[in-house]
Amino acid sequence: MSKLKSLSGIQLLSLSLLIVLTTMSGCGDGRIPLGKVNGVVNVDGKPLGKGQIVFVTDSRRAFGSIEDGKIVEVTTYKSGDGVAIGKHQVSIRPKVDESAMMSLPTGKSPFSLDESVPEKYHKASTSGLTAEISRGDNTLEFNLSSE
Repeated sequence: MSKLKSLSGIQLLSLSLLIVLTTMSGCGDGRIPLGKVNGVVNVDGKPLGKGQIVFVTDSRRAFGSIEDGKIVEVTTYKSGDGVAIGKHQVSIRPKVDESAMMSLPTGKSPFSLDESVPEKYHKASTSGLTAEISRGDNTLEFNLSSE
């Protein structure tokens, strides 16, 4: 009978340890899984010089830069870590010079200062752009039209 009691104690200890390890495994910091993103953005067939790209989903937003038509440094938590896995609406905006924003008239969008990206792409809700992000590397291509 004492062997049965000690075996139950060992089983209880093993079960407790298993529960603790299971809860601690994976993304213990509460962060959602991400996929790396790169790719290109063209406007009327030409690479967008400089801009900003935003990936919008229910769980989290990610922000990136566009340099010489290439999508770079897409960030959710820390620089370049990527985008949450899943389907996203996407917005693409021109990169705005901060000094120009200081002289911007009240009520005017800072993105209106640069017409390199048509206005409909400035908001995810009006852009019509989407991206499906999966684990690992994701290469995207966005071809915008000024028409």
